[in-house]
Amino acid sequence: MATMQEFLSALRPLGWRLRWRDALERFLAQAWLALALVCAVLILSRLVPIANYRLWAWLPAALWLLGMAVYSAFVPLPPLRVARRLDAELHLRDRLATSLDLLRRPDATQRFDPDLLQRQVHSAWNTLRSLQPAQAVPFTSSWRLWGRIAAVLLVALVLTWLPNPQDAILRERAAVAQAAEQQAAQLERLAQELDKDTTLDPAQREALQRQLREIAERLRQNPGDREEALADLAELQEQLRQRLDPQAAAQRNALQQLAQSLAAMTQNQSNPDLDELAKLLDEALKNLDTMTPEQREALAGALEQAAAQLAGTNPNLAASLSQLAQQVRSGAMDGATQQAASEALQEATQSLALQEALGEALNAAQGAAQAMAQAGQQQQGQGQQAQGQQGQGQQGQGQSDDQLDALD
Repeated sequence: MATMQEFLSALRPLGWRLRWRDALERFLAQAWLALALVCAVLILSRLVPIANYRLWAWLPAALWLLGMAVYSAFVPLPPLRVARRLDAELHLRDRLATSLDLLRRPDATQRFDPDLLQRQVHSAWNTLRSLQPAQAVPFTSSWRLWGRIAAVLLVALVLTWLPNPQDAILRERAAVAQAAEQQAAQLERLAQELDKDTTLDPAQREALQRQLREIAERLRQNPGDREEALADLAELQEQLRQRLDPQAAAQRNALQQLAQSLAAMTQNQSNPDLDELAKLLDEALKNLDTMTPEQREALAGALEQAAAQLAGTNPNLAASLSQLAQQVRSGAMDGATQQAASEALQEATQSLALQEALGEALNAAQGAAQAMAQAGQQQQGQGQQAQGQQGQGQQGQGQSDDQLDALD
C-alpha cells in the first residue's frame, strides 16, 4: 500500500498544474479590466495635465500582474483540495480525496477493515500514478477573452504613444517649477549676503531676510503654477516698494558730498564710504583747536551745505548739522551737540543701507518675476515653430504636386 508521502509526492505536480491554470483563468478574466483602467487614466491625461501619466497608467496593471504571479507561485493549494478538484474534474467519485483522508488518519486501520482500506488506497494510488498533469489538467482558454484583451491592449498602446496635447503644459509646468527653484535659491543667497552688511540695523535686517526667505519657500513649494509664482513675487515687490524712500538718493548724495569734504579736511584722500562718515566727523572735530580760521569756515560751510541739502529729507539730521556748524564757527563746542550729530549720522547711514538693501531685494524680485514670466515660453515657441515648419513643408509639397499635375 502507498504511503502518505508517496501520495503527496504524486499529487504535487498536479497541484502545480492546477495553480497555474487558475492563474491563467484569473488573468483572462481580469486582464481586460486592468487594461481598461490603463486606458481610462490615459484618456484622463488627455483632458487634464497629469505628471508621469504613463507611469500612473501602467504601474497598477504591472503591480496587479506581479501580485497575481507571486500569489500563484507562493500560495499553494492544500493537497486535500487538489484531490477533491481532481475527483470532480475526472469523475473519480471522491476516490483520491477519500484515500488521502484515510492515509492521514492514524486510526484508520482500527476503524475500517484493513483489507478494504488497502484496496481503496491501492486503487486510488494506481489511478493517481496513471495521471499525466498535461492531460489530467489541460489548459483551456477562450479566444473571445483573448480577443478582448488584445483589443484593449492595442487601445492602451495607441493612447500611450500617441502625442498628448497636455505634454506641452506639463513641460511648461516643469520649466516653471525649475525656474522657481532657481529664483528661490537666488533670493536665499541674497538673504544670506545681508548678514555681511554691518551697517544695517539687526531688527531691520532680520525682517528683510524673513520676507525674502518666505517668498523663497513659496517658490520652492510651487508645483509649476506660473500665476501663483508671479503673484507671490508681486506681493514681495509691493511690500518692498512701500518701504522705499523716494528721497533716499538725494540724501545719499548730500551725505556723500559731506564725507568727501571731511575726508579732504582730514587728509584722507580715499573715497570714503558712508559708514565712515561719523568717524570722519569726529576726527575733524578733534582737530578743531589746531585749525586755522579758514579751515574752520570750510568745515562749517560743508556742514551747513549738507544741512541745507538734508532739510527736506532728514530734518533732524539737518538741524543737528546746522547747530554743529554754528558751534564750529564760534569755537565753543558742545559735547551733547556733537554726540547728537554723530548719532543722527549713524541713523542716516543705517537708513540708507536699508534703502540700498531694499533696492537690491526689489531688483532681485523683479528679475525673478521676469524669469518666471519667460519660463517655458522658449519651449512653447520652439514647438510652435516646429509646427509652422511642418505646415510649410506640407504646403510646399502640395504646391509641388500641383505643378506636376499641371505639367501632365
